[in-house]
Amino acid sequence: MNTDTRAEGKRIAERLLAKLDEDRLRRELDDAIDQATSGYVRESVQVRSQGVFLEVIADFVRHLYESGLRVPRTLTSIQARAEAIALLEQHYPHASDSGYEEALLDATSSGDQGIELVLSHLAKTIKSLERDAYIRWVYSNHLVSCSWTERCAIAEYLLDRCAPLLPPVLRGCRPAQLADDIPTLVSMELSTGSWLGNVRSGTDSFRAT
Repeated sequence: MNTDTRAEGKRIAERLLAKLDEDRLRRELDDAIDQATSGYVRESVQVRSQGVFLEVIADFVRHLYESGLRVPRTLTSIQARAEAIALLEQHYPHASDSGYEEALLDATSSGDQGIELVLSHLAKTIKSLERDAYIRWVYSNHLVSCSWTERCAIAEYLLDRCAPLLPPVLRGCRPAQLADDIPTLVSMELSTGSWLGNVRSGTDSFRAT
């Protein structure tokens, strides 16, 4: 592996680390959804029927998609309703076979607290899905066009950065063995950096006292 390839591997790895840094994810993705959630004004109606429930969740999802996403989406009423149902069906905690039915039960049997719980979970779900989509886009945008040698250079750079805290089984790997596991290495490096930052912060606080 020549010097130019190693330099390119370092450049790509550092861009991945910068774009996937937790602070950046919160700033560019989470904060906008949080602001849209806190800015949502719900009509003061009792959610006692499925019809009212559908109106509320569809309106909330439409608001978050228009005001909280990195790439805003405009939904029709029908689209917003279908999207809200799908989000609840797939992601709302449920003991039965249907997340949507569980959410409907919570919303219609617990007053304002119930519907607020459902809306809060919708916001968390949208935030999680938005993060997942962004992370997939970052990796696709930076790795799809990389040659095998460049992938090996990226893995080598990340291995060197993570080395002090890697388990022996990984520390002994060659870059070529991990060239297809770059997302795992990036996650490990970001987690390690966050952990070390917390340790240093705690140490500084201790010294200050």
